[in-house]
Amino acid sequence: MYNDLELRRSQIVYPFGVGAIVDFPNDSLMTCSIDLWGEKGKRIYDPRFQNWLGINHFRVPPSKEESKVGVPFKRFPEWRFCSKCRKLKPLKEWEELYKENYNRKYDNPECYTCNLELIPMRFITVCKNGHVSDFPWEKWVHEGGNCFESLDLRFKTNPNISGLEGIIIECDEENGCGAKRTMAGSFSENIHEKFGGCKGEKPWLGSRGIEYTDDCEAKSRTVQKGGSNVYFPNVRSSILIPPFSNEIFEELEKNDLWHAALRNKEKKELYLEDLADQLNIELKYLEELYNRRIQKSDREKTEINYKYDEYKAFLNDNEMVEVDSNNFEIKEIKGCEYNIKALNKVVLVKRLREIRCLTSFSRLAPVSGQKTPAEEFHTESNAVKISENDSVNWLPAIEVRGEGIFLEFDNDMIENWESNKQVEKRMLKINQRISKNAREKDINPRLLPPKFILLHTLAHLLIRQLNFECGYSSAALKERLYCNTNDVEPNMSGILIYTSSGDSEGTLGGLVKQGNPSFLNNIFKKALKKAEWCSLDPLCIESDGQGLNSLNLAACHGCVLLPETSCEEFNRYLDRGLLIGLYETKFPGFFD
Repeated sequence: MYNDLELRRSQIVYPFGVGAIVDFPNDSLMTCSIDLWGEKGKRIYDPRFQNWLGINHFRVPPSKEESKVGVPFKRFPEWRFCSKCRKLKPLKEWEELYKENYNRKYDNPECYTCNLELIPMRFITVCKNGHVSDFPWEKWVHEGGNCFESLDLRFKTNPNISGLEGIIIECDEENGCGAKRTMAGSFSENIHEKFGGCKGEKPWLGSRGIEYTDDCEAKSRTVQKGGSNVYFPNVRSSILIPPFSNEIFEELEKNDLWHAALRNKEKKELYLEDLADQLNIELKYLEELYNRRIQKSDREKTEINYKYDEYKAFLNDNEMVEVDSNNFEIKEIKGCEYNIKALNKVVLVKRLREIRCLTSFSRLAPVSGQKTPAEEFHTESNAVKISENDSVNWLPAIEVRGEGIFLEFDNDMIENWESNKQVEKRMLKINQRISKNAREKDINPRLLPPKFILLHTLAHLLIRQLNFECGYSSAALKERLYCNTNDVEPNMSGILIYTSSGDSEGTLGGLVKQGNPSFLNNIFKKALKKAEWCSLDPLCIESDGQGLNSLNLAACHGCVLLPETSCEEFNRYLDRGLLIGLYETKFPGFFD
């Protein structure tokens, strides 16, 4: 449980959700599956989001005050060593030896001879299907076999040798067989085939995770437990928009009569009449809300189509839109009031409410953000379920409130620029790498138009400048992209830059103020000016590929990249060259 540990509830959703390894000062734990969490925790609702994900409600991880059980964790990795005597054993064996010597409860892992806290081993194995196991220490030191004496491992280091060759695993000569081996070669791609491959273990299922394992044919890889490729949470988010932003919807979702009407459409009139009398609202208005609640639009299939309703709401082009409520309040300013190229409209979002939920996770590579919820666990997907219990009809989530600036750009001007042969040639570099990565993972490639890179990079530049102008921390502002990637999807060219806080009041208007013409013109100009020069130029501006899988061109930590929590795309698909152009090759940047 995390009741006595320093961990915020929002961190249980991201970045330390189900299946993640959390390093505490005195221990290393893995967050357990949500079907082990119990029934406590505040329920939150967004009907549009619930329909899309196919669930009944969302639930905030329970606090210490709400639940004595809290969120369960499991100790992982199992293998620990003592920093003094250097003995290396699994936790179960440490506990048995401790009880034999002291005959008392074993609360915290400590050495039975030195009485020092045990240190988790930093090497583990993972596979692309999400399984994770302890490194096979016994088989490693014995070259794939087992100890012919009594196994007694030691974990030692040679201070005179750096790297993996300086890390030594040996079987004690006195009690064991005296075998010895360094960790050199332990990260080789096919090294675990001789050890039996992936064990199919799921420690996040608690005790069941070891007893019930999957038959897995995927290659097992050695990684460090704190490595960035060990855990990729798949977090989906939604902005609460009209009519669902109306406070009446929250009351309806908590009402039994409302859910009875949703389940039994033949008797809905009877239930809605009783509900209208109970809540003292007009029956006609309640029927309109009911029809919107049960509506399932074909547009809400992919994530881009799902965002289209939000896009229309920001542009005040949505049925039953309410621009002033506790959850959604906007003010429009025409683009002609700004001195910014191709800017159609600026929307000051004075109030917004966002729900972020964890739907799945993956290892070694992120889950594709463009998959529909129905396709998320397809056989070709690397997504891992956060619950093995199909009866669990909720997802862990947090709700945050804040403010933002929405910018809509002229599609025609962008499309005219996209048709330039030089732009197409530069964009081809990124799409070729996207196709190559897709072939390696045996999935369909997500090819991107130049417009996507343009808007994404612009959002990063504006966030960096707004952080400087407003004094926000580097991770305080986030982006939300509204951009179609092909002609079949609804045409969108917008970005939302927003700040959100777990506080009930959100923020105090500082970001919205920067959206006024007197401020935004100067911020936009400074952001583009700073993009002209990077501290790593000319290496950065002339780069043919950098970042994760070389999916960025002229973009690095010195000029464009943001904290991962601020970026929807894990800091991929960025290129400031598309905005400012390239002087030597006379490449036409959009804002050049």
